[in-house]
Amino acid sequence: TWSISPFKHTAFSLIVAGLLSMQASLCAGKKSTQAQPGESHDAGYFPLQLSSSWRYLVKHRLGPKFTSTTTVQGRQTARDGSEEYLVETVSPLDTIRELYAKAKDGSITLLSREYLKSQSLSRNLHPPKLIMKAHPKPGDKWNWSSKSPLTGDIKEEVQVAGTEEVKVPAGTFKCLRLVTQRDMGTIVFLREEWYARSVGRVKTVNTAGPDTFISVLEKYSRANK
Repeated sequence: TWSISPFKHTAFSLIVAGLLSMQASLCAGKKSTQAQPGESHDAGYFPLQLSSSWRYLVKHRLGPKFTSTTTVQGRQTARDGSEEYLVETVSPLDTIRELYAKAKDGSITLLSREYLKSQSLSRNLHPPKLIMKAHPKPGDKWNWSSKSPLTGDIKEEVQVAGTEEVKVPAGTFKCLRLVTQRDMGTIVFLREEWYARSVGRVKTVNTAGPDTFISVLEKYSRANK
């Protein structure tokens, strides 16, 4: 069983986690969202095939650009029958390991997040956080709330805002646009994410006050397992 120690969440960790967190796999730069040869038709918007990888270019208004690379490194079956996936993201900021659960209906939940450099930011999520509903559609909404030993109550609302065509270095994709507002009392974060079916997350914009981080998909490859 994979697990990590509980941790204290800081405001900075929320920005970094939004930038570097998991999502997406592959079949390079196609406008069509139809399945490619050897690709599952039910891969959804958050594919988690073992050994898949994707690379993002991250930009900040004040700092230099950098890349982050994410790979699906492990898979196991939980007692409740769901599939759990261990995902690692490596960037100049940190190495982050996340544990996701994929339910039988296809919904994706984040169970834990571990920072290898900044261990104090690592945590098991209580309750687990829904990342993607099964069969999401425009107008869908869901909420998540938790407590942080450092900042107190955290409240998050996610809305599927619609569909858009998005162009990134990896190609042009028809995407679902998700908008997340996270309220930590004195701090409010806004995150916009664009997901393509069978590809995953292709773009993210994180905003916290005057600070904005933009992450775009550069390259991806999915192992059809």
